[in-house]
Amino acid sequence: MGFALHVSLGDEIASHLNGQPHPLADRYLRAGWWTSSTVLDDFLANAAQRPDKIAVTQWGSGAAPSVRLSFGDIADLSARLAGGLASRGVRSGDVVSFQLPNWWQFPVVAVACARMGAIANPILPFFRTRELAMVLSSLRSTVYIAPSRWRGHDFEESLEAIRPDLPYLRGAYYVDSEAPATSFSSLLTQPPASPTGPVQGGDVAEIQFTSGTTGQPKGVVHTYNGIRTGYRAVSSTLGLTGDDVVLTMTPMAHQVGFLNGCWMPLAEGMSVVYQDTWDPGVFLDIVTSEHVTYTAGATAMMVDACAAAEARALRPSTLRYFKNGGSAVPASVAERVTRLLGADVVVSWGMTENGVCTITPPGARGAELTDGRPVAWAEVKVVDDDGSPVRQGRSGHLLVRSASQCVGYFPGVELYPSLIDRDGWFATGDIARMNRDGSIKLLGRRKDLIIRGGENIPVLEVESALRSIPGVSDVVVVGVPDDRLGERACAVIVPAPGHPPTSLDVARDHLRALGMAKPYWPESLVLWDGAFPTTASGKVAKAEVRARIRGDIGERADER
Repeated sequence: MGFALHVSLGDEIASHLNGQPHPLADRYLRAGWWTSSTVLDDFLANAAQRPDKIAVTQWGSGAAPSVRLSFGDIADLSARLAGGLASRGVRSGDVVSFQLPNWWQFPVVAVACARMGAIANPILPFFRTRELAMVLSSLRSTVYIAPSRWRGHDFEESLEAIRPDLPYLRGAYYVDSEAPATSFSSLLTQPPASPTGPVQGGDVAEIQFTSGTTGQPKGVVHTYNGIRTGYRAVSSTLGLTGDDVVLTMTPMAHQVGFLNGCWMPLAEGMSVVYQDTWDPGVFLDIVTSEHVTYTAGATAMMVDACAAAEARALRPSTLRYFKNGGSAVPASVAERVTRLLGADVVVSWGMTENGVCTITPPGARGAELTDGRPVAWAEVKVVDDDGSPVRQGRSGHLLVRSASQCVGYFPGVELYPSLIDRDGWFATGDIARMNRDGSIKLLGRRKDLIIRGGENIPVLEVESALRSIPGVSDVVVVGVPDDRLGERACAVIVPAPGHPPTSLDVARDHLRALGMAKPYWPESLVLWDGAFPTTASGKVAKAEVRARIRGDIGERADER
């Protein structure tokens, strides 16, 4: 009788990385940016020194917190969860996928993974069946953790629909389930897991999915070294300490949330407050009652929070910093944040692949002019098409080299070497300008990715899905300006002969039926007369289409 050899994903990733030493490893180690210790060690030290300090406070949509957990509570719960996962057969190097809102269970799962050497795979809560199947199957996830239902979506139903295609999945557990076989609480009844050996700084800690600049999903592989340097760009630059209180209202399943909402507070000894659904009124309640000093969010959140503060004539007294990343901050918005919320606007740039690499210093003005200067362990340069540096003030392709850089893609192993050279310079896919003071200004993307409220829309995937509508002959999806979100997606459709014109409702219903995440759906639709213009090589001239649509979107769009 045969048996299946258990080879963890961590083992497979390690085999791909063998023989590929990082070109700057010695430099990063000498500088102390990489170490043998990890964020887990930092957290456990905080839990031992101040076990009764509040680590996590969870707010929902109500007017009061629903859960408070101390550092000691997180340490105990994570140890028991590691024991529960081990009893279900999860081993070091296995992938634990969790699709959780900003709830207390999120950091408990993250710490439990670190305790047992498992790889954490946070999944955005708005991912639906289509995206979930891609993530779980490609990572061969052994465990899936989620709510059974949240905000009208049945996560359990989605998982069961694809479960026959997930042979590696050993169990699915739901935080609001009472069934012994599927309840998250049943995982907490086991004794703490036996130590598997301490994780090291260079061990794989996390795989985070991104659509990136190509629109193709890639699993970004980070080590514990990358996680620590990824969040320290914020804590070190702003001088945050264990006395600060962090508010996290962006999804912690995003890399910025995973770094700054989960691991930064745990490792630096800060208290963090979780807001699971954006509501500017609740945001103000949290900031004032919890004495929040630091938060981060998209420009749209800044606009909403300022409007709420103005309507209530309430100016918070403790908020020092409101960090933005992923969308432009107009000067008028930055001024209102300072005047109405009492906070300095901090602008940063980074990617899922490298966390925060550039950031503006405290008290800086002119947020619309710069995306910050590189942190100590990051370098940036702007080059032309031939790879030669361009002069200051000229635009070009942005390259980055950082101690927080990921170590590869999985899936996507074959793609990563084409984006990073032998000296460690990573091609970001962004177009930027280098300013005289060493700061950068992002000007756009090489590809036609759309960023809506800080969320990347995978244009190629959306276009492919819309082309399967019978009444669609051809389609491109372009970004059109939006004062609040920065951009929104507009579907530009060439109608197919003999079919009724495709409406926005039909297009969105089609994407819903395919299980595509709602934030990816277009918010306006234009019917294009005739064929799209093309380039000399025969490709659709998207720049020309975009320019025409942006000029008359208000007159021709079939708005939702």
